[in-house]
This record gives sequence, C-alpha cells and structure tokens, in this order.
Amino acid sequence: MEDLSALTAAVIGGDKRNIYLYKLLAERGAAVRCRGFDLYEAELINEARNLYEAVSGADIIIGGTPAADAGGALNMPFSSRTETADSLFRLIKPGQLFFGGFLREETIRLAEKYGVKYRDLLRREDLAILNAIPTAEGVARLCIENTDATLHEAKILVIGYGRCGKAICGIMRGFGADLRAAARGAEEAAAARLCGVRPVSLENEELARADIIINTAPARVITRRNAKHIRRSALIVDVSSAPHGVDYGAAKARGLNVIFTGSLPGSTAPKTTALYNLEGILRVIREQGQEQGGAEGD
Repeated sequence: MEDLSALTAAVIGGDKRNIYLYKLLAERGAAVRCRGFDLYEAELINEARNLYEAVSGADIIIGGTPAADAGGALNMPFSSRTETADSLFRLIKPGQLFFGGFLREETIRLAEKYGVKYRDLLRREDLAILNAIPTAEGVARLCIENTDATLHEAKILVIGYGRCGKAICGIMRGFGADLRAAARGAEEAAAARLCGVRPVSLENEELARADIIINTAPARVITRRNAKHIRRSALIVDVSSAPHGVDYGAAKARGLNVIFTGSLPGSTAPKTTALYNLEGILRVIREQGQEQGGAEGD
C-alpha cells in the first residue's frame, strides 16, 4: 500500500465513490478534508465548515462524477447545502489540481476562466476501460431484476461494441445468452467475432427478435421509426449518457419498458470504482512529477 502521508487532499461532494475514496486516502496516510457530506449516515471526520477551509492547502481537489450539473451546481447528493463550481474554482490556486469525472463543457470553460488545472478521470482510457466492468455487472443485475426469464438463452442485442459493449457481452456470454452485437464499422465487427459474439447491423429484424436490448452507443439509435418493431415484452437498458440513445417519447408511445441507468459504477460497485479512481489519480500525479522533473532537467 502506497504511503500518501505527504499528500493533502480535499474531497468535494460526489456519490459513494467519493466516500470510499476519502477513506482510501485517509487509510494510506493522506491528510483529507471534505465538504458536501453532512447528510451521510456515517459522519466523516474532517467535514470542513466551508469550501475555503476544505480547499486551502490541498494538493489535489476531487469532485464528483459528474463534477457539476448544467447549471453549475456541484454534485453533492449527501449534502443539505448547495455549492457552485464557480465558488469552488475561484478558490483553487496555482499548483493545485482538480479531478472530476464527465466534466461538462460549461465546467471546463469555468475552470479555464479561473486558470484551474483539471483532469477528467473518465477521459483517461485506462479508467474508462475499468469503469466498464461495474457498468457491465450493473446491467446484468438490472436485466435479472426486470425480466421474468433467465439470461441463459435470452436473445440479447447489444448496440455498440466499444468499452462498455465488450464488457457487457463478456458478462452475458458467461450467462449463456444468445448474444448479438450491433457493431459500428468493420473493426468493431471483427472484434466481436474474435470474442465469439455475432456482429449484426441494426436492422428492424434484429430489434424485433430481441428479448433484451442494451444500448451503449452515445447517439440516438432507437427512434420513432424503428421503435415500432420492438416487442412490448422486451426490456431496453440504455447505459449511454444524456441525451441517451433511446427516444423516450417513442418508447413510451409504444409501451416499451426502458431503463436509463445513470452512472452504474457509483451504484453497483462504489468501493471498487473508488480504488480505480485513486489509482488513476496517483498515476496522474506521478506523470505530472515526471514531466516537471524532465523540464527541470532540460
């Protein structure tokens, strides 16, 4: 276990991932303060009285996933207070580094306005791949809980064969599902075939045969035009981010059962995801140290 006694960190809001991240940092010796957890059932020791107290002197500041909403309010589901990204970023000094996940364009513009150095954890390929694991497990749980048949031999269509699509197909193959993937392009189709998954085009016939449709594509793929071909008994699980890949109005008009999952890693496996995030944060810190060392050597 790496000794982090030389590190001072501030954890500002976020879901259970950040609660576990706070604990992991403290267990490894870091000095940790937090803000935004006054409603959490287990009291966190260093709940700061305000943002200034939380951020002052910290080497790193860790926000939630997402860090803030479209209106600029920080993601603080365990707090009775409302804090804004503007009020946080104006306090961050040169030399401090802000981490968050799924940073919106508005959040990035605000960070740049105040000269805040930031890293979006989920734009790192290593963390995006690791986060696909709890996402896939969460999808399997939702499918089991919201259908009345086994996943074994269920006709499952996965739309998209990127990071999440691959992980979901891997889980579903383990259940013995009758699995097909609507892959984007020849490269994804070849990767699906390599893993024993039948690649298909997103045709009406594929939608019509599916017991379960799982969308991972960050684009509108279920529309008013093709939703009419989906059986009303089918389950649709959409793991893509807003505005999602399923036209909710079209699905509702058809009487389809659609689940928009939100952030599954935070609800499925917050402890494991917190460990992934800590590993990613420490890699960023080491990389930054190597860059500075190289610059000094130059």
